[in-house]
Amino acid sequence: MEKNNVKEKRSDIVFKKLQHDIINGKYSPKCKFPPERDLAQEYSVSRVTIREAVNRLSQLGLVKTLPQNGTYVTDFLVDASFQLLIEIMNNSKTIDTHMLISLTEFRRLCEVFTIRKLTRNITPKGIEKLRSIMKAKKQAKADSKKMSELHYEMHYMFSKLADNIVVQLLFNSFKPIYKHYINLFFTLPGVVDFVIEKYEVLLSAIEAKDESYAAYLMDEILIYGENRVKEILEVHNNQKQIRIR
Repeated sequence: MEKNNVKEKRSDIVFKKLQHDIINGKYSPKCKFPPERDLAQEYSVSRVTIREAVNRLSQLGLVKTLPQNGTYVTDFLVDASFQLLIEIMNNSKTIDTHMLISLTEFRRLCEVFTIRKLTRNITPKGIEKLRSIMKAKKQAKADSKKMSELHYEMHYMFSKLADNIVVQLLFNSFKPIYKHYINLFFTLPGVVDFVIEKYEVLLSAIEAKDESYAAYLMDEILIYGENRVKEILEVHNNQKQIRIR
């Protein structure tokens, strides 16, 4: 049993390293992947361990093995699925800045829809839950860590109140990078005051069931957040990746 655990850990390490190298261009699309014996020698592991790692890469759509011909790197932007994105977010210690920006833009598309749907169907109990979180945010203004936690809780509640299972699952999938994004956001000057002011107006629009105005406000808030985080990324424009843990 102990030997199996060691083997699994080594396989995980090799898998993550190879995944990182493919996504970051060390192995270009359609090129032939190194044979098992070469990778086993490079990583000082058995060929069985390499085979396990390569099988996981294949499941994510990063490589494809052709019978009698070898393993080739795929064009993951063409061949990979949403499962790859979830794998990167849940198991990577760093994330490419371009991917972070792409995720924030996709998040805006999802959350504007979410706000429209929950505004249309909001109940007094739903408003009460959102108002309770908002009250706690006001009380935590001086505590950026607590503000970040409450901000995440509010957006989680948005996704829950929208009553759309795909929206909920997408939100859950984005959790690691979303929490990183929020923590980064609340380190910036002026953010707390902006959040308190705008979310008060947003909750009033939701309570009034003004779907169009609520969606407009959500879009405005998220664009502001994207632009503020991009300020940090531009300051570090020579750093192609940022740490998310």
